[in-house]
Amino acid sequence: MKQLVHAVYQKIVGVALVGAGLLASLPLLAQPSVVSLAPARNATIARDGTVSIGFSTALQASAATALRLFGTQRGGSKAGVATVSGNQLTFKPTTEFVAGEKLWLTLDRHLVYSTNQVELNRSQVWQLTAAATGGTGQLTPSGLLDWAYEPSLLTTGDVNGDGYPDVLAIYTTNGDYSSTLSIRLNDGTGTYAAIADQKLPYYVSALALGDLDADGDLDLVAAGARPQESGYYSVLLNQAGVFTTSTQVSLPVYVPQNSLELADMDADGRLDIIMPMKYGGTNVLAVRLNNNGSFTNNATALLAGTFGSEVAVGDLDGDGDLDILTADAGGKLVVSLNSGYGTFTSNGPTISTIAGYSQKPYLADLDGDGDLDVLLASTLPQVTTVLVRLNNGSAGFTAGTTLTLPNAAPDLTLADLDGDGDQDLLYCYGQHVASQLNTGRATFGPGTDVVLTPTPRRLAISDIDGDGAWG
Repeated sequence: MKQLVHAVYQKIVGVALVGAGLLASLPLLAQPSVVSLAPARNATIARDGTVSIGFSTALQASAATALRLFGTQRGGSKAGVATVSGNQLTFKPTTEFVAGEKLWLTLDRHLVYSTNQVELNRSQVWQLTAAATGGTGQLTPSGLLDWAYEPSLLTTGDVNGDGYPDVLAIYTTNGDYSSTLSIRLNDGTGTYAAIADQKLPYYVSALALGDLDADGDLDLVAAGARPQESGYYSVLLNQAGVFTTSTQVSLPVYVPQNSLELADMDADGRLDIIMPMKYGGTNVLAVRLNNNGSFTNNATALLAGTFGSEVAVGDLDGDGDLDILTADAGGKLVVSLNSGYGTFTSNGPTISTIAGYSQKPYLADLDGDGDLDVLLASTLPQVTTVLVRLNNGSAGFTAGTTLTLPNAAPDLTLADLDGDGDQDLLYCYGQHVASQLNTGRATFGPGTDVVLTPTPRRLAISDIDGDGAWG
């Protein structure tokens, strides 16, 4: 409304000045724009760091409410102190980040006005990674968690608000076509306490933590299916460390696949749900937009085209919104570019890789040039091949390093294991957990190799003892 009033005012004044020949001298007020981000997009930030945004013109003080920062390991939507001074907006979180956690940031254009009453030209969404300040890259076994059955999914995050990431597992038994959510609470000393398990009435194939209601804690989204039936997904809100199902949605004829992401796809300051699904023999990609904590059928975008069963999210073309990367077993990666409002009007480039029984993509700045590169794990029965595709900053990708891992690796992840500011490779195979350390140029050298009993098949990594190192 402020823009409209301003435009009408200019038009009326312009008409009044035409007769006097003064129209040419009337200045048109440009929309403010973002001119700097510190830390830069896709960079690391100190665990006690401050975010600073520079604009092209001075701002109203009310712009202090425009930035929202989400943690993925602790606290969800971060509380903090936001300050506007001239053309600078700064935000200092109240609590430290967890070492290595991914952070999502949204700058809402509708809350940013210049001192001349003009709205910001566009919203911005970007990611940072909290710095891992310790660690040598050497891993040492320190404990063993027992589960009733072998977990099919693992993830970590501080669910009870004590500052230490807890461990969440999903396991499935064959009797009742359901899955069990089993949580171990971490006290920061290497001791984990079990709490009551929860049943989900379908086989869960994907799991993600994120603050869906922006209340400062981590909620949970699970997705899956029952045999011979449709798919489901559930939103479980965190109530003082206890998950309560607020939404369970049946997905007629659609079956969620093995991947699920939570990120702000429409730049409104809320985390949305991104999940690949199977429709008959076709893979489709669903984006469910978060309407103030509500996810409804009419908020679903099914993207046209051929997609894979694994998904990763990030700003691939550097335009300030989040794009989607999907991978399929046929040997290709598909880039879906975001219009900025959570709609995907056209697909970006298709990246040729190699065929494999399973394909898992990861996004990270592997070569330190400020944009998101792709690491793809392609697994066959006896071998896993890791491919790197380097981004030119505009979602154009060229071939990088190729690694062949010993035997097939059932799970793999990226983390800064040695505290040098770049993302290393961690994977399991046989009875081993091993790493390859990034040189900073998207090439990898040998790290550590640890033998574990029982045989590891799933990896989840976090700073479990608060010492600043992944573990």
